[in-house]
Amino acid sequence: MLDALAPAVMIAQAIGRWGNFFNAEAYGSSEGVKDFLFRMSIADYETPYGIKYVHPTFLYESLWNIVGFIIANILYRKKKINGKIFCFYLFWYGLGRAFIELLRTDSCMILEGLIENDPLDIFGTAREDGLKAFVYLSLALVITGITLFVFLYKKHKREEAELVDFESAIAEVDELGEETTVTEASNENANNTEENLEAPSTSQTETEQEHVFSPVSEETDEEYDDGEEGNDGYED
Repeated sequence: MLDALAPAVMIAQAIGRWGNFFNAEAYGSSEGVKDFLFRMSIADYETPYGIKYVHPTFLYESLWNIVGFIIANILYRKKKINGKIFCFYLFWYGLGRAFIELLRTDSCMILEGLIENDPLDIFGTAREDGLKAFVYLSLALVITGITLFVFLYKKHKREEAELVDFESAIAEVDELGEETTVTEASNENANNTEENLEAPSTSQTETEQEHVFSPVSEETDEEYDDGEEGNDGYED
């Protein structure tokens, strides 16, 4: 679900940043911006009827989010790990926002009075002592996105390995079942063959017995007939 929402949030942020343009707010520093291709002009209240050029940080962030939206949709089509797009969003947005926040002069400061100079304020845009809150928050998003992706990647690989082992076990069980079936069929065929071999032997034995007893019976009948003839002669 988060993978599906992440690209939508990106495009929403890209559109929403144009509100800063209409309100002339959340802009960057004016140092060295006059000759830039992309620049934003605002009223300079330090001089009468004056104007000054500043970094259009709203435009930078809007374009950054649009590029991220395109990349996220490309990655979504090739997604194999749940949560991958959300991790990309955390990384991409955090990285861009951290850099763009360093250009802004109206950043929210924390730990004022405890820290005089922000060690990450490389452009010198901080107007007060302390740390630029959203710079560190954005870097935390980058670290979170990378850490979460590594965790999900390892989990995905572990699940793939378990799936391969499971499929191998199922294949072994199937092979064992097939071997058992073949063995049972072979045994049954062997039993049937033995029965077929025993049946003719029994018939042959009976036939032989008939052949053995048949001559004896004939001789007995002949002797019986001779005896009767002898008896007849005796009576005469």
